Amino acid sequence: KNKKIDFDITLVNSGNKSMTVNPVAEIKEERPDSPVLKMIEGKPVVVKPGEKKTVTLSANWIAPRLWDVSDGYMYDACISLSENNKSLDRKFIPFGFREFEIKGRDFYLNGSRIVMLRNSTLTSIGAENPPETDNVYNCYRQHLGFNNMNQIKSADRIGKMIIPESSWSWVHCFPSSSKSAWLDNTKEYFKRWIKHLRNHPSIVMWSLANETYWDRRKPEELAIAGEILETAKNVDPVRPQQGDGECSWNGILPTINIHYPESTAGDVRTKYPNSGIVIPNDFYWLKKDGKSNKGW
Repeated sequence: KNKKIDFDITLVNSGNKSMTVNPVAEIKEERPDSPVLKMIEGKPVVVKPGEKKTVTLSANWIAPRLWDVSDGYMYDACISLSENNKSLDRKFIPFGFREFEIKGRDFYLNGSRIVMLRNSTLTSIGAENPPETDNVYNCYRQHLGFNNMNQIKSADRIGKMIIPESSWSWVHCFPSSSKSAWLDNTKEYFKRWIKHLRNHPSIVMWSLANETYWDRRKPEELAIAGEILETAKNVDPVRPQQGDGECSWNGILPTINIHYPESTAGDVRTKYPNSGIVIPNDFYWLKKDGKSNKGW
């Protein structure tokens, strides 16, 4: 909708003198003879010895061909640095241009409603279910931090959706009573994890946790959940978040995840007919106003 693209570029001067560099981003199609579709020139940047500086290049642009399910169309971004017209460094980054969002009770990809038919790799790197051989699922959750890069890159190319999951899991491993020992490092992990993966168009959502708080509402635990969520949103303000088995952290997550709707769903079945049996489920117990759902 915004028809805009941003490049965050981190510059590091490991030398012993100041450098004044000109950053440039060029967008091409992924073929050797492709002309430049868009060039974005940044202003000169002074980087002192030992300094690390991040600049953003922005432009109004929309890809002629959008990345979509079953059409993993990719482009190349070439980021280059020069000083006094002398080339210093360059980096090539493949990317796809697409928009994934939530409207009310539905997911939309490039403005069209999409149903996410999801499989989970479950404590493996997913090698037994390569996306290119799977004609059933259009989406995969990568369980417990097992974020198989080959699976992600394959999904980029053929048009499958990926929900990477962090390795932050289980409240007995991360008790709130000892958060001073682990919370800062965990937030740093989330920053690096999301930044490492965020350029992949197949990744449409982040799974921040797995079976950590479930439907618990202890204030001290929800405070931690809020810090984790805020950390993720600061690094990637575009993608929505979920937690597998986390319900909605008392409503702060944009999605409610009941973990395994394809199984018996525990004692939920005794209260809600067809839950865990019908795919998609008859989730009539989710209130239609979309505002008052807090958990199971």
